[in-house]
Amino acid sequence: MLAASAEKIVAPDFPLAYKDFKMNSITPLTRSYNSPAANALSAAQQKRAVSFGDTPIDTSGTTVAQAQAQSALQDQQDASIEAQNAASFQQLEAKGIKVFTISFDGIYKSKMLSSVDKDGDKSVSQSELYQQVQAGGGTLAQAEALYKAMDMDGDGTVSAKEFEDSIPNPFATPVFRDKLNGMFSDMLAGKADFTDLTRLTQPSVDPTAILSSLAKNLGA
Repeated sequence: MLAASAEKIVAPDFPLAYKDFKMNSITPLTRSYNSPAANALSAAQQKRAVSFGDTPIDTSGTTVAQAQAQSALQDQQDASIEAQNAASFQQLEAKGIKVFTISFDGIYKSKMLSSVDKDGDKSVSQSELYQQVQAGGGTLAQAEALYKAMDMDGDGTVSAKEFEDSIPNPFATPVFRDKLNGMFSDMLAGKADFTDLTRLTQPSVDPTAILSSLAKNLGA
C-alpha cells in the first residue's frame, strides 16, 4: 500500500504476515493521499508564486529567505493534511501497521545535510559551511553571511532543521514541472516506467554548488 499527498508519500510498514486485515475497516484517506502519481503531479504543478501571509513567495526562488518561507508554508500544509487523516493513521497503527511520511524534497535536503555535516552531529558548523562555499568560489564573508541567514533563531548554531529549511526545494520549479509532465507522457506511451520516475525525483546532490550560489546571492 502506498498513498500520498502534495509532496508527501505515506508508506505503511506491513508486517510479513498479517491475517484478517480488511482495508474496508479503515476510515478512507482524504483524496490527496490516494496515488503516488497524483502526488508527484501535484508537487510539480505548484504555483510559481503562492501566498504566505502578506508576502508573495516565488517557489522557484534561490534565496535563503524564500526557501525558509516556503518551508514554513509546507510545514503548515503538512500539519493540516496529517490532521485530516489522523483517524486513518491511528486505525492503521492499531492494526500493527506503522505509518511514516517521506517527501521528495525531504529526502533531497536530508542528503544535503549528510553531505555537509561531516561530523554527524545533526547541525552545521561555520567551518563545515565555509568549506562548501569556498569550494564553490565563495568568500569567507559570504559564508559567514549565509550562516547568519540560516541561523533562524539567532542562537549562533545552525540546526539540522534550520539548514534543511534554508535549502530551496528543487521540486517546486517550472523546470521540474515540465520534466515531470514529460515523464508522465512517456509513461503513458510506454517509453518510461516508475524506475525513470524514481530517478527523476531523486536528483543528485551538489552542496558545493547550492551553498556557494546561496552565499553569493546574499551579496556579501
